[in-house]
Amino acid sequence: MSDTMLISSKPSFGAPLLMKWGARALVICAAGVVFTMLCVRESQINGRLATTPNYDDIVYFHNGAILLKSVEAKGFSGIQLFMNERGLHSPFSIFLAATAYGVLGFSDSAPYFANLLVILVYLAFISWFLRSLGFLDWMAALVLFLTPPFVTMGVVEFRPDIAWAVVTAFGVVWIVTSKNVFCRPGGAAAAGLFLALSLVIKPSTFVMTTILYTGAVVSRMCSGVWERRYRTEMR
Repeated sequence: MSDTMLISSKPSFGAPLLMKWGARALVICAAGVVFTMLCVRESQINGRLATTPNYDDIVYFHNGAILLKSVEAKGFSGIQLFMNERGLHSPFSIFLAATAYGVLGFSDSAPYFANLLVILVYLAFISWFLRSLGFLDWMAALVLFLTPPFVTMGVVEFRPDIAWAVVTAFGVVWIVTSKNVFCRPGGAAAAGLFLALSLVIKPSTFVMTTILYTGAVVSRMCSGVWERRYRTEMR
């Protein structure tokens, strides 16, 4: 057998990992789509979506519609005009509403379907922390983590609170549990990205966001010092 055949018959190191995460990504997307559609449909029949949108959903709907019309009329300069005239209480919710109207059309349900983004991010974070589980155990865990009421609220309520809570919670947990988070530039950049996303999603929570991330950083530093001392004493 030739050397070429021997080389080509060797399995690629990255292929199993790519197949694993590819399959899990498909499951996350399918679960997110089904869950979002079921939540919206059930709420339209028996929940808050059975009536016209109310406060404070309608505030973001209104601003998102105005932003979309401004962009359609004046292009990217319309974003600057919108910000000068109205400001951005929550850039995430306003841009998400504008995107929903632009893609799905002007309907009451369009922004709620766009909350699929929140569910996908939530499931992706869950999957990262549970990545060591086998496939079936991992799928069972995803179903379990879709059962808390706040996850459904993330679909049928259009405000930035749930998205802010998801990003901030996972950012804080990731900082506290990652031993090398500040030992490598990539880890520090990821921590900064979590902080930036939390502030962009809901800038009015600046104080709370700062307190939570500062506490996470201090906790990680204290844990690192204690671990270093413990290893030194064990020697």
